[in-house]
Amino acid sequence: MKETRHDKRLAHLWAIFISLSLAAALTLTKGAVAAPEGGVSALVTATPITSVFRPTVTVTPVGGTVPLPQEVRGAVVDRQGRGVTGALVRVSSPGWYADTPSGGGGGFVFTLGKGEFSIQLTDRPSEPAFIVVTGDTRIYVEFREILLSEPTATPTPTPSATPTPHPTLTPESTPPPSPSSPLLPSPR
Repeated sequence: MKETRHDKRLAHLWAIFISLSLAAALTLTKGAVAAPEGGVSALVTATPITSVFRPTVTVTPVGGTVPLPQEVRGAVVDRQGRGVTGALVRVSSPGWYADTPSGGGGGFVFTLGKGEFSIQLTDRPSEPAFIVVTGDTRIYVEFREILLSEPTATPTPTPSATPTPHPTLTPESTPPPSPSSPLLPSPR
């Protein structure tokens, strides 16, 4: 059975759906510290991800064709819309990838031939962008930081003083003398 262009686009949509579903459950693990022999191990804690970089792909048709290979441009911006310099951006297709850091203003450029590609940030939480380079469109990908949840401080309980109970002295009773006691005359 021959795979059609419709099948490929459906596969891309399915991949986007899965990645969006997983993005809500992402967590970064701080890690565990191994305990020395006979020691106490450290507690493993996880820090929930409070923001993620979500891509928006803008595809603009052009009259005619764009020479191949073509430039795919984009930017990485924070929640306020300011460019993020130095974010590591990866473009990949099966069996191949290339990385580039975002420059001043958060901008990045990849020169790509015809085909299907995934673009994602590799040094911070992000969702992937899926693009198809055809030669008849211009493509711009913006990764914008979005807030997943408002970070909140977790209060640390303050221990309260608990009074130590004072022992109550119990008087010891002396047992009554027994018949075999040397202090009493033995019965005859």
